[in-house]
Parts: sequence; structure tokens; C-alpha cells
Amino acid sequence: MSKLIWAMVAVGILLTGCSGGISDEALAGLSPAEAGQKVFDARCKRCHVINGSGGTRGPNLSNVGGRLEEAALRDFLQDPEKARPGTRMPKVALTEKQLDAVATYLAGLK
Repeated sequence: MSKLIWAMVAVGILLTGCSGGISDEALAGLSPAEAGQKVFDARCKRCHVINGSGGTRGPNLSNVGGRLEEAALRDFLQDPEKARPGTRMPKVALTEKQLDAVATYLAGLK
């Protein structure tokens, strides 16, 4: 029973770390890559590091654009478990605009 409770606590902490809202309106007037960086900073940076800045819970994404195409990144962000069964990455609630922007931003990291 206690293992189940600790697992639930861990999931809650993980989901809390990936929360933090940003509205599509806050992205207005920005290029897709700029908008993606803004979304990344608000929603992803707590767990992922880019160029030495960010968390270390998730993988380092500094050169992810050199390994994955933009479409693959978007698919993964939209439904991590479907794209990569067994992943520890939780599904993060992002709008279509935010998904596109983050995928564009990450694809540019080479």
C-alpha cells in the first residue's frame, strides 16, 4: 500500500513540475521559435536542460534538433506514451499552437 502512495506522490510531483500556464495570447507577435522557447521556459524547463540551463529530471535537449525531425518532436509532445511506449515523460496539456511552437523551437536546437 505504501508503495502505491509513494508512486502517486511521485506522479503528482512530476505533473506539478510540468504545469504552469502560458496563454496563446502571450505568444502573439512572436516567431514560432521565439514562442516555442517561451512555452519551453514556462512548461518544460523545470525538468529539461538546454545549454546548461534548466532541470535534470528529464533528458538534456540541447541538441535534440540534430537527432529528431520537427514532426517527430511534435508527435512525441502531443502523446509521449503513444510515440514512445514506456517513457517517463508525462502528457503535458499544450494547445495546438503551443505544440507547433515548441516542436519548432526544439527542432532548431542543433
